[in-house]
Amino acid sequence: MEREYAEAALKHAMPSMHEMSYGTAFGGLISYGPDIGEVFRRAGRYVRRILKGAKPADMPLELPREFRLLVNLKTAKSLGVTIPAISALAGGRVSLMPAPSLT
Repeated sequence: MEREYAEAALKHAMPSMHEMSYGTAFGGLISYGPDIGEVFRRAGRYVRRILKGAKPADMPLELPREFRLLVNLKTAKSLGVTIPAISALAGGRVSLMPAPSLT
């Protein structure tokens, strides 16, 4: 779904924002969401604790702690969007992507 959304936005020269980081890899302009790698690592720790006998009902609910802002520079350029120096505003948690390919 992310791929189709990003491609449709590009086809109509519209910027798109995505929750998952791979949306920018498909050509989306910006993504902002939890660090998926960290989410899966934490899920693995939950599974480990359950397999060792912990009761899921007794385990605390954890929310993502890290979020990533990704900007696809190739898409920004093709749309004529100027990206300001936003990395300082986000505490250095902004990744400016040269445009990776998932094909």
